[in-house]
Amino acid sequence: MKNNNSTQIISESILEYVKSESQFALMINGEWGSGKSYYFKEVLSNVLKGFTQKKIIYTSANGISSFNEILEQIITKKYYSNKKSIQKGLNLTYQLSKLALKESDRYRIIGNMLDVIPKIFNSKDIDGFKNDIIIIDDIERINFNKFPIDDFFGVINKIFTEHDSISVILICDEAQLKVKLGKDDLIFKYEIIKEKSILRTIKFKQDILDLLPSIINESNFNRDKNKYILENLDFIKELITFTNEKNLRTIKFFFNNLATFTNLIDPQKFERISKYIILFNFICSKAFKDGKLDKFDDKIKDFSNEIEFIGMRPIFSTSGRIDVENGIDETLPYREIAIKFSNYFKMFFSISDYIKTGYLDATFLHSEIDKYLPQLNHLDEWNIKLDKLNNFRNLSIPEFKDTVKSIFIFLQQNKYDIDSILKFANKYFFFLEDNVKLNNFESDEFKTFICNCLNKAIENEIYTSIFPEERLEKYKHKFADAKEILNCYMDIYKMKINSYIENSILTLKVKLIDNLKEFNQSDFWILFSKIEIQEIDGFLTKYLGDSLFAGMFNLKLNNEWNFIKQSENKIDPMENVFQFITKLKEIDIEKDSPIPYYVEDLNRILNNKRNFEIN
Repeated sequence: MKNNNSTQIISESILEYVKSESQFALMINGEWGSGKSYYFKEVLSNVLKGFTQKKIIYTSANGISSFNEILEQIITKKYYSNKKSIQKGLNLTYQLSKLALKESDRYRIIGNMLDVIPKIFNSKDIDGFKNDIIIIDDIERINFNKFPIDDFFGVINKIFTEHDSISVILICDEAQLKVKLGKDDLIFKYEIIKEKSILRTIKFKQDILDLLPSIINESNFNRDKNKYILENLDFIKELITFTNEKNLRTIKFFFNNLATFTNLIDPQKFERISKYIILFNFICSKAFKDGKLDKFDDKIKDFSNEIEFIGMRPIFSTSGRIDVENGIDETLPYREIAIKFSNYFKMFFSISDYIKTGYLDATFLHSEIDKYLPQLNHLDEWNIKLDKLNNFRNLSIPEFKDTVKSIFIFLQQNKYDIDSILKFANKYFFFLEDNVKLNNFESDEFKTFICNCLNKAIENEIYTSIFPEERLEKYKHKFADAKEILNCYMDIYKMKINSYIENSILTLKVKLIDNLKEFNQSDFWILFSKIEIQEIDGFLTKYLGDSLFAGMFNLKLNNEWNFIKQSENKIDPMENVFQFITKLKEIDIEKDSPIPYYVEDLNRILNNKRNFEIN
């Protein structure tokens, strides 16, 4: 890692201190989460290489109530890592344990401790630490009620630094330390003992942005995703800078969460939606670490539609603040981030749920991504070119020619969906009507080319129009090729929609038979959408109304759903769609189940479409 100016100064100061063999300790003072621990655990050892053979013994004073707890950590780190010295470490630990038992009575006074510890550590033991750098982190987290701060410094001074010049580095957030001490007399006592024990105090400041490449490498991104994260590094830096986020723990938490999500996403999909995932994950990760995720989650669900709207089209008042009447509630935490980066703001409830609970519903995540992807098509280079053609009056002649050439190349590369191909065909005939040919196609060649493109596009098509007759409507009577292309499109459309409906209804049948109470909104949406499409009324009769399904459904009614075994309770395959609703309404489903509401919606649609009444 390349050090910035601040960490470079810290590194040089530590090297100078280690070489000087001072009789005092060195203190590093920095805010919580500023990266102090990370620097000393991950960076310092590399800094020391080539300058000294000393090894780092890193310990934490978090929660300690006696000095022997720190000594045990030091002994463990020094001796237990070497098989030859394990026995020595065990013996020293045993002696310290005996001392700890006596501390409650006659060895409670610090002076008595200093009398006993030399009997445990002989001069040879102490000399062994001269090749080490002892680092004690989290000084402000000591239990000062049981282990006063002046006692702590006194032991450090007497055992390690004053007589034997052993390198000791103490790390703390001094502001928090003084808050914990509280009383002025204790703070004054701390200042006095610090002056006697500390060579100098160095303020730790580190630019989090310089650490990002190292953090990314440590965050377990799959190899195929790592490059996309690095490509978005400037965007991530912009988020961190805008929010003035300085807490390294929050940043690492964000990257660890990001690795969890991205490793599950197809690389091509992630490339397109990466900034949206990064932004929402950053907001939720920060909210969680700030203790505000529940508030954020509640608000964002209440105003999800408004936020989605802001994500597509920011609305600002003359004062520069968001217009609350037309937008988002002002009390929403982190609203300023959503507004600033509104071009990349999308809701991912699977992400917020994971950060809050630790459980990731991968299926839900994929469904959210698939919902958003079609909305991002306008960002692709090939769709940008198509938009330029639609606004051709703003193009110069060279730009126009280049745009048309690029579109044909993208068509050959199968970049466009069916709808876009038809839009281009529509524009082609628009120009042809004015005797302007976009390509040197001979008779029938353009029709063949477009039909081939449509057939290729069907393989990757997810969403198709349900009103195909609107395509090329203006030109189908004027140009034979336009009519042929429309017929080609209709054939492809029917094949696609039939396949999709067949798979959907077959899946629906299984769920209806196996577990009706697991029916959800999307299942009913399938029923709604298929009923509303005129061409496929027969599918409902075929797949919901066949004899096998009717028999299985009747069996469930009798055996598992506790219906009275009477013939009038059975459903007739010929009227299955309507009788299905009737029976569904009669089933004793829990009151809080959403199914009754969906049944009413389905009932309404059927009534409107067939003028059928269910009493």
